[in-house]
Amino acid sequence: MAGYHDSAGTEPKPGNDELVNVFYVTNRAPTAGRPAYYSDRPFIQMKTSYGVCSVRMPPVHLPGRIERPSIWRLERVEDVGKHIVIAKREVIEGGSAFQGRLHQALRESGAEALLFIHGYNVDFDDAVRRTAQLFRDLKFDGVPILFSWPGQDAWWRYPAAEDVVDASARQLAEFLTQTMAANQRLTAVNIIAHSMGNRILMAALDRLALQSADLKFRNIVMAAPDINVADFAEVSGIFNRFAGRTTIYSSSRDVALLISKAFHSYPRVGEAPPVSLAPGIDTVDASAIHQDVLGHSYFGDSTTVVRDMFLLIKQGLAPPARYLRPALLQRMQYWVVPGE
Repeated sequence: MAGYHDSAGTEPKPGNDELVNVFYVTNRAPTAGRPAYYSDRPFIQMKTSYGVCSVRMPPVHLPGRIERPSIWRLERVEDVGKHIVIAKREVIEGGSAFQGRLHQALRESGAEALLFIHGYNVDFDDAVRRTAQLFRDLKFDGVPILFSWPGQDAWWRYPAAEDVVDASARQLAEFLTQTMAANQRLTAVNIIAHSMGNRILMAALDRLALQSADLKFRNIVMAAPDINVADFAEVSGIFNRFAGRTTIYSSSRDVALLISKAFHSYPRVGEAPPVSLAPGIDTVDASAIHQDVLGHSYFGDSTTVVRDMFLLIKQGLAPPARYLRPALLQRMQYWVVPGE
């Protein structure tokens, strides 16, 4: 399909600007003297920080886009009429105050939460903008939440990013437990994790399983997961335990994961071919999508993939009811995204 269409089959058109309040939880170290700004370096703080970023979506926003200033268009500063802009930042002191604000937002906006966990080499502001973009493009009814970890500020700091996965997973597990216990209005949590963020999520779920936590998420979306296939095979069952539906998006065009495989000498779950399959988990091959040189951000940049996530999360449709082609690998079924 050439573009993203809503359930009525109409092409979304640019409209009025919109303010999206992104709640955030982070173990990044705060930037000295700049409230609600956080470091990209490997320094991790033991105290979790909380807050809200108000993100202005421009009237010209289109699904699958993060509109930013471009030197090619001779744009040097942000323009609220053209770009996704973080308009306001607010630090919330303490987990109890954060849960109270979240409870109020759930009462006013909807009873579901969309939790985004970004990947490696993503700074805090970009993660906030991506969360707002996904929330808007998925037409989500509820509250967007970002879990942001020290994803580093350069591609060559990959080992440093790996070193903070376990600590980040502990804090994510604690946040999930507290949030679902404290907010009785919260009817469902939908999680989208990207790249190395899936390792943090998997480790957090593993901890929750050991604690015999009684949690259930509506959807878990594993976008381009940078996970060793052997590690995933051992613990894939925990996703079925905690999620009503788990979906993996993989691609043969994902250069970032090919580099990760070369670095680790083991294939990654988000690679294809072959796609990674596990009982009870839907795997979607998005190899037909070609977005950028690295091919790693198709989950949010491709209108076709965004539409598929819309049908999955917003409409609650299983793969046979979406615009996907069935395929078989060793008698196990998976699904193929059509090209754009």
